[in-house]
Amino acid sequence: HQKNDLKKFYEQRGYRPAWIEDYLVPIAAKQFSACTARTDDNGLIPNDYHYDALTQLIALAEVGGTEVTVNNYIDLDIMLSDAFLLMAQHYAQGKVNPENIGMAWHLSKRTFSAVDYFNGTLADGTPPCRSLEKLLPENPNYKALQQALRDYRTKTDWANIKYTWSTLIQRGYADPLVAEVRNTLTQTGDLDNSNTDPMVFDRAVEQAVMRFQRRHGLYYDGVVRNTTLNAMNVSREERIRQIKANLERHRWMPEYLGNSYVTVNIPQFELSVFDMGKLMYKEAVIVGRENYPTPSFSDSLQYIMFNPYWYLPKSIAKNELMPEIQLDPNYFINNGVKVIKGGKVIDSKKVDWKKANSDDYSFAQAASAYNPMGVVKFMFPNPHDIYIHDTPSRELFDNSRRSFSHGCIRVKDPVKFATFLLKGDAAWDSTRIKKVLFSQKETRANLPKPIPIHILYWTAFWDTDLGELNFREDLYKWDDKLSKALETPLQ
Repeated sequence: HQKNDLKKFYEQRGYRPAWIEDYLVPIAAKQFSACTARTDDNGLIPNDYHYDALTQLIALAEVGGTEVTVNNYIDLDIMLSDAFLLMAQHYAQGKVNPENIGMAWHLSKRTFSAVDYFNGTLADGTPPCRSLEKLLPENPNYKALQQALRDYRTKTDWANIKYTWSTLIQRGYADPLVAEVRNTLTQTGDLDNSNTDPMVFDRAVEQAVMRFQRRHGLYYDGVVRNTTLNAMNVSREERIRQIKANLERHRWMPEYLGNSYVTVNIPQFELSVFDMGKLMYKEAVIVGRENYPTPSFSDSLQYIMFNPYWYLPKSIAKNELMPEIQLDPNYFINNGVKVIKGGKVIDSKKVDWKKANSDDYSFAQAASAYNPMGVVKFMFPNPHDIYIHDTPSRELFDNSRRSFSHGCIRVKDPVKFATFLLKGDAAWDSTRIKKVLFSQKETRANLPKPIPIHILYWTAFWDTDLGELNFREDLYKWDDKLSKALETPLQ
């Protein structure tokens, strides 16, 4: 693709040089090699954009004389153009294609032509570096991650802390482990180095631990257990790789998310609603477990189902329902499961379930204590068959790590979220919502207007409310795959 761009660019200009004038290297070309070095600030590799080779060729051309051949000037012009086209492509759409690394990321990138952009830059005389900087994501989170990358590169490495599953230290303890915890918290920037006894766990350490726990999505009580130590043992180098992976995902994002929109950040286990850039609502969610990852995609939230039927997936019908009905002939009746064949509800007692094939039937469960949909379902019809719904398993929300589903997103307070989404519709006040829920009848409520929803995967992000850099666990090991691809030099 890239070689085609370069060929197309020179073909369009009748193979005239784009940078070199009368065997002179203009200032724009000299500045440009410094600009390729700055790709490093975006978590990219300067030599992917010929940094070393450009620096050497420019130095050679500067000396001039008989040492420099016509071919040197031609090479320099081609290399500068190739670097610009590549940087433009990577700044606008990312270096890595998520499909090539097995990541379920289906958000549409902005449309972009590197050749058209380069021609535009040359035509309007914008300095090449400034022109490229304009392609980087505008959002504050991207800039905060760039700053975090700079900060983490200047930090000192912290030691790996040895612990067992039963390790526990808290305020008031004096222990050699406290000194290690203090050291890590100082390096991560959560603790100002104090002059007190390094082995004593005092109030300052407790507050630093709480800040660290909050920034890493852990239950923040100031008590150091194995979960906190596990997060502390993620090395500085690993955090840098995480920041770079998230910078790249920002470059994959569409340019426009909507004036109002819903986001779900999978590793944060959180749903948020934004209006004109302001956070209006947030809610805890449960997401797909590691072997059933929730994919990243954009869609449009259109309507809400109260007391939804749950249509059981074929696999669950076969593996879970069939054994139950063999044991208890009244299982379907007792659990409110309707049996459907040829689009009609049939009497389940009239079927010989010992011989029947579950694939010939559909099974639906009405709103009840057994229905895993709970009482509300938020619909954004999509090819991934993912939606947001309630859950009867409320106790799962007590965990700070909430990857328990088969891929769908379960929300902690669905009635509150439904009320929030319907607040622009006078026909759906909280009294009517309560009445409908009480009726136990399946009822559809269209949203006043559809709202874009983006299901995302940020493992490093800036919390604007608290002004803190946050990290989360790489649930699906997507950072891992992405980091390897980012670190692989272009051929």
